[in-house]
Amino acid sequence: MFTDVFSTFIFPKETDTSYVLLSPDLPLSLQAFTLCMKVASVLPTNREIILFAYRTKDYDELNMWQEFNGTFSLYLSGPGVSFTLPALNTFGNHMCVTWESQSGLIAFWVNGKRSLRQVLRPGHRIQPEGTVILGQDPDSFLGSFEKAQSFVGEISNLYMWDHVLSPSVIERVYLDYSFPKGNIFDWQSLSYKCTGDVMVELWM
Repeated sequence: MFTDVFSTFIFPKETDTSYVLLSPDLPLSLQAFTLCMKVASVLPTNREIILFAYRTKDYDELNMWQEFNGTFSLYLSGPGVSFTLPALNTFGNHMCVTWESQSGLIAFWVNGKRSLRQVLRPGHRIQPEGTVILGQDPDSFLGSFEKAQSFVGEISNLYMWDHVLSPSVIERVYLDYSFPKGNIFDWQSLSYKCTGDVMVELWM
């Protein structure tokens, strides 16, 4: 497991073997979160693309997808909601998603701008003791990957907090300017392990 100051994970091609395993700084026992990352890809919009996967032994606890129809979805232990957002592109979009259990309100943020809000699983708690993966969708605890769902492109600036950030802080995250350290994942001190054909671009 490595902890480096680096700039990008590069997933150069479709595979059912390549992924990045992330180690959180806090257990993912969550009643709220903010998840942010910069994503660039030229995969077609009529293809499933897994963007973030957190799975426990029995459930996909927290998964973020681009769907076949080009919408973006977040799923929490089964149910999910979809949003129409700007398409992924070669230059990259900064994406955040926020959710809190009390109201169930969820929103996506793209390049600092918030989507409309929807409601997903009020009263729910995300369970700990799972595995966080970039690049693949695990249909078992750490395996059963499908090449046609894999991520191809670049992921960087990944942060996660155990609460919903304010709009002004999310804007600062987008601008990469003076914001609180991610207490679950922080890009400046990320612990990870790469498997397969994943390239890591380090700061020089």
